[in-house]
Amino acid sequence: MRLSWRRPAPPHATGTGGRIFGLDLMRATAILLVVAGHTAAMISLWAGQAGAPLVSYGAYYGIELFFVLSGYLIGGLLARQVARTAPGHYASAWRIFMARRWLRTLPLYYVWLGILLVLWVPVLPMVTRRELAHTLPAYLAMVQNLFWPIEARNFFDVSWSLAVEEWFYLLFASLLFVGLGRLRRATMPALAVLFVAVPVACRAMWPAPPTPGDHLVPYWLDSIGIGVWVALLEARAPRLFKAACWAAPLGALMLAEAMFGGSLARFGASTPLRQVIEVDYVAVAMALMLPALARWRDARGPLAWGVRQIAALSYAIYLVHLSVLVFVGAKRTAWQLSPEQSGLLSLAATLLIALALSYTIERPIMRRRPDDRRPSQASPASMAAPNPDPAMASAAPDGA
Repeated sequence: MRLSWRRPAPPHATGTGGRIFGLDLMRATAILLVVAGHTAAMISLWAGQAGAPLVSYGAYYGIELFFVLSGYLIGGLLARQVARTAPGHYASAWRIFMARRWLRTLPLYYVWLGILLVLWVPVLPMVTRRELAHTLPAYLAMVQNLFWPIEARNFFDVSWSLAVEEWFYLLFASLLFVGLGRLRRATMPALAVLFVAVPVACRAMWPAPPTPGDHLVPYWLDSIGIGVWVALLEARAPRLFKAACWAAPLGALMLAEAMFGGSLARFGASTPLRQVIEVDYVAVAMALMLPALARWRDARGPLAWGVRQIAALSYAIYLVHLSVLVFVGAKRTAWQLSPEQSGLLSLAATLLIALALSYTIERPIMRRRPDDRRPSQASPASMAAPNPDPAMASAAPDGA
């Protein structure tokens, strides 16, 4: 695999459709961690054995990586949108931004939700079906874990993190474009601080029990907010952002120490204190690696090609993989499959379904999203200003 650490260039200069390889690598790593963690946990459950904590915990690190990367990409998109939107056009800019976000994420979400309702519900336990009967409207409105835990377990559990991201997009963008009229340049930094401080305060004052309650939306917004901080650093202080590439080893060391050294447990003996600190400790470690990865512009070879393919399919894979695992687990006795065979079948089915959904629904819709660079929105000053975040492009399917 040939690598290139050139200074970030315009999207057309990379020869890879404007994608940044370092960010694709982050996204591919995140989805592999999530799938590996969930698959290992399910195989251990089927075999009646205790799972390896480090492997199972990888799913948590993968989701955190998704959140931080999403915050960085969304923060960069909003910084560019603000720079090229003239005063008086903020409402239009907000509508275009939200339309692009919703068309990126919601069609595939609702299609898979419909597939689950048709194919999966008939094999669910009766208790889960009863729970689902009165919580289905919450899934349709993306409020299944807004202030309460998901009730219908083993149905569409991974949707909790999608709800976190959707509410972040809506709340952050709405407050940003409303605040621009008064706070101007201070609006985005103020919101980035707010969206970290409030979740930390929620975890400190109302600790969630060790149940699905720790997946409530307000408790997880700060990981995305930390990603926005990195985007702001790139937009407002590009030289400092370039210098921050040297912080990558520190971020990697923090992650390794958290995973293998038990530093998080030493932050405090009480579970609530660890709960307050742990999310942001891991998110900050990942954020420290972002500047270097964002400047890893290009890579060639079969391995790099594989990384890009996994990154491009990551959203579809994330949506379907856990439901497929649970479905195969429910059928494995009737199909006379061993735990290992069930895991391999789940992985193969996940990849095939993700490919079908991505090529028939996700990508065609993305190509038809509204343009967020309409000339009528840009003022002469903003058009003449340099790009506030040159290293960011549509680096992953959740990018532009």
